[in-house]
Amino acid sequence: MQQVVEVCGGGLHTQQKLMKLWEKNIKKITTTEAIDSRIGSVFFNCLHCIAQLQLNGACHGVSAVLYVIYNELGFAPKLYTGVIDGGQWLACHSWVELNDKIYDASCYFPAVGCPKEMPVFNGVELYTMKNPKTMYGISEYGYRDDINMMLNATIPEILNSSMKDKDVRFGEVLLAVDSLSKINTFDGEGDFDSTELIQKYKNIKWTLKN
Repeated sequence: MQQVVEVCGGGLHTQQKLMKLWEKNIKKITTTEAIDSRIGSVFFNCLHCIAQLQLNGACHGVSAVLYVIYNELGFAPKLYTGVIDGGQWLACHSWVELNDKIYDASCYFPAVGCPKEMPVFNGVELYTMKNPKTMYGISEYGYRDDINMMLNATIPEILNSSMKDKDVRFGEVLLAVDSLSKINTFDGEGDFDSTELIQKYKNIKWTLKN
């Protein structure tokens, strides 16, 4: 896990300006909407880790990371999967909602061949600072197999999985985000493997939004 934290803590390179803009807008939203600053910190550091580790197409794992940390902090996140509509395209996707507001950290880092969309924080797109044009949870048409896979998945299964071309589990990403946010919800490397947490989250599944 320490190696993952070190990678995530590295330079932002070509995405530096964009990441700074996202961070600025997250802080603006948390201030104007009186949102707990930890929600913003976790979201930004999740974006940071996705970028540094190049976790493209990792919406299911990223949604699990955000869900668990927000839940451990005492908030009431909801975990969704479904089809999203970007106007000219459709895709199977997963995201988190808090207080019925969308939190989508992975949409700017899609799978190969899919268009990039700006991250959505508290229902606001972090570039325009307006409601996202993308429609979330429009139907399940054409993606039934993908959606069924997520509806049958559990959080421990996803956290213990990794991207096909990456040697890092999403549980390690969770610990890195937690550490970088200086929240320290989890004690020590590999805590997401603990029997207590597995029992706590083994029955938590994604809900279809359509």
